Amino acid sequence: MQLERLRGWRARPEFGSAKPLSQELGLIGKTLARDGKRMGGVVDGWEACAPKALQECVRISGYARGVLSVVIDSAPARFELDRAMRGGLETQLRTVIGPGFVRLRATIGSMQAG
Repeated sequence: MQLERLRGWRARPEFGSAKPLSQELGLIGKTLARDGKRMGGVVDGWEACAPKALQECVRISGYARGVLSVVIDSAPARFELDRAMRGGLETQLRTVIGPGFVRLRATIGSMQAG
C-alpha cells in the first residue's frame, strides 16, 4: 500500500492526462494581458514624468509589489536618477502610477532587453 502511494507521487503522468494546449495557451494569454495592462501604465507614467535625458539611459526591467526595477547604463546616470528622484520625480511617479508605487530599484547594467 505504501509502495503504491509512492508510485502515485513519483510516477510520471500518463500522456493524455495533461491539460489541453488550448487551455494552457488561454492561461498564458490572460497572464500576458494582465501584465501588459499593469506594465503599460507604469511605462506611460515613467515616460510622462522622467526627463528625456534619463529616458535615454534607463530601461524599465519590471514592476512587482510596488517596486519599479530599472537598469541604468552607467554610474553617472545612476547619480542623475538619484538626484531626480530626490528632486520630485518620486512624488510625480507616485501620483501618475498610483498609490501602489512604493519605490524605485536601480541597477547598473546592460541597456539591451533580455
